[in-house]
Amino acid sequence: MKATRSKEILYVDYYTRETTEETAYIFFAMDDLSEYIFALGASKQISELIILQRFKKLIKHKDFKSSPKLPFTLVSSFGGEFEKKIKSIIFPF
Repeated sequence: MKATRSKEILYVDYYTRETTEETAYIFFAMDDLSEYIFALGASKQISELIILQRFKKLIKHKDFKSSPKLPFTLVSSFGGEFEKKIKSIIFPF
């Protein structure tokens, strides 16, 4: 699968960063075509609420909203168990 236009395919993921006190989870999305990175924030934990907030942050990101409302595909290594809720967030866009 390879995008033919910007914001057609977006990869959403997070990485963990161990600190001396705790673990931080850093969320991001990457556009397949341009490799532009959307910073979606960090959290000290992962929960359904936080995951949904990060998807909502992507949808509302100024650089994501600037494109016309065309179909897009989200590819993620997490959140599958919340698929219906994630779709309810992105459906209006």
